[in-house]
Amino acid sequence: MPTFSGLTLTQLRAATAAQIVTAMTTRLNMLTKRQLIRLDLLVLNVFDQDAVVTLPDSPTVTQWPDGQIKRMDTISRDELGAKTGTRRVDHTYYPPEGNATQGPVDMITCITLDAADVVVGQTELKHFPDGRQPVLTVVV
Repeated sequence: MPTFSGLTLTQLRAATAAQIVTAMTTRLNMLTKRQLIRLDLLVLNVFDQDAVVTLPDSPTVTQWPDGQIKRMDTISRDELGAKTGTRRVDHTYYPPEGNATQGPVDMITCITLDAADVVVGQTELKHFPDGRQPVLTVVV
């Protein structure tokens, strides 16, 4: 069974703590910054199951003048902070009826963009004001 230190399980059991630290230090010195960050995230998840590692940025929300959501963009980044993609959710609404100040949702469009902001996926969720079930359409 392969181990991070390069020692076998039998060797690990027979080694002292100092020997294991030396083997692991040698291996750590060979890793790139990206590999070290990934290892750190992995170790965090193994040792602290309650830890939450979030790589997406906080969503940026744009609103219509009446306060309803117009667009919500969430940028995803890798361990080094480089942009890996964006999830964009656009909302459109039916006009308000009667004394209402805001209309019901018309369409929710979910767009997935790659790191260069090229569309790699798009779905549309059409709502109906008469109560019919929404219809999901995969565009890309």
